[in-house]
Amino acid sequence: MGKKTSDLKLQIFTYSKKLVTACYVLTHDLPVDEKTGLIYYIRNAALKAHLTLVEGIFLDKKKVKKKFLRKAKNTFVVIDAAVDVLIDVALVKEEQTSDVIDTISICNQLLEKLLKES
Repeated sequence: MGKKTSDLKLQIFTYSKKLVTACYVLTHDLPVDEKTGLIYYIRNAALKAHLTLVEGIFLDKKKVKKKFLRKAKNTFVVIDAAVDVLIDVALVKEEQTSDVIDTISICNQLLEKLLKES
């Protein structure tokens, strides 16, 4: 494994962890009745994406590794869609979601690079 790949893995790990934190911050002040709805779903999806990435990054078999990385990538799409719903139902303003959306974008870009290298 080259230095470039190691650096890429570290960046993805760092940004996916940042995404978990950003999702928790975004959903922190939502109404209590959303605790079992969108809040749980967004937080769970962010944590699932992070843990799936961590697990997938360190696998040796390329086919299995790509499966895990694609699964994480799909979860980023789910988080993005759920955040859009928060905006649509006026639970948050669009500008409040920028950290989450920007971090998802960075994670996707880094993941694409890693998938190409795998």
